[in-house]
Amino acid sequence: MSLKKDVTIQVRQAHDTNVSFLLDKNTFLNTIKSIQYYYKRNLVSDVELPLIAKEMEAVIENFEKVAQTGENFYGTQANLYLSYLDIDSYNIYANYDGIEEIYTSLYSIYPVRITNPAIYRMQKKWMDSLMKNSTLITRSNESLQVRFFNKQRQYLDNITSKSFFSLFENCLNKD
Repeated sequence: MSLKKDVTIQVRQAHDTNVSFLLDKNTFLNTIKSIQYYYKRNLVSDVELPLIAKEMEAVIENFEKVAQTGENFYGTQANLYLSYLDIDSYNIYANYDGIEEIYTSLYSIYPVRITNPAIYRMQKKWMDSLMKNSTLITRSNESLQVRFFNKQRQYLDNITSKSFFSLFENCLNKD
């Protein structure tokens, strides 16, 4: 069974679940830049690119719903934190039915599941320190939510741009 399916099944079956997502201002931009790179290298076709963009829009919409409601599409309690620091890896902290896990991914779409208690504590400590420099945007900070998700959509709108470097240059010009 794939890890993605495994994570999905565990989240659905969990009764007392609390999931936290730690994002930064470039969370979706990095993925969009990768897609655009593959498109420019002709590894993603003109037919595939709009389909991928549509899927990315759905991901952004799902995260926005979590930020607004505090629940994901399974009804699981979820919190989104927006970090002021850039994050090189994507992390999900899950605590359910007495089980504590971290899913982390560094430049990969497939996360690593961490259940080893010593590694878990070390990774959790690191995530907690990042969260201290973050803002909870779930059911709060509505103006920050709006700005963040509008910016992600703006990045997504550039996915079909013929100029890869214009997207990168826009990223360098701070908000």
